[in-house]
Amino acid sequence: MTPRIRMFSLGEVTGRYGKEKDRMEPGDNFLAPLNDGTCSQGQVPSYEPQAMNSAVCAFSSLRHGGLDPIPDESLIAILFVTRDLLDSGRWHTVNNGPMIPWEDRIDIGARRKEGFIGTKIQGSFNAATFLNAYHKLLPWNAYFDPEYLDKLLISRDRKPADVLLK
Repeated sequence: MTPRIRMFSLGEVTGRYGKEKDRMEPGDNFLAPLNDGTCSQGQVPSYEPQAMNSAVCAFSSLRHGGLDPIPDESLIAILFVTRDLLDSGRWHTVNNGPMIPWEDRIDIGARRKEGFIGTKIQGSFNAATFLNAYHKLLPWNAYFDPEYLDKLLISRDRKPADVLLK
């Protein structure tokens, strides 16, 4: 039996469980609004104040309410991202759930030991553009480097076959 998926409108989901500016915690699941009015699901496995106050964000191919755990096969990217869209509530935290397996993809201990020198931190606008391009709402190759978004994927085989191209 296929589980029923409930879609949430942005009006239904506000801040951390309806509260604003509550303390964020690892395992927070969030919804990132897309250009068509739907949302993409993500999770914050780690907050890293020493890495320009960024968050490690795991992005999923799922487009639903974010109340179910993110299955590993739906992961498309794990990135260090600026926190502005999380802090502002634009990326709505909906609950705190089981942690996705991420530490085998990013050696966080080594990065912390090195003071995050050399760590690439993506702007949240670029992450939002990535999600919209992944869901075929924006061109995939719109950046100066046409393979920029390919490099954000955890694996090139996670790229949809029929992305929009400019």
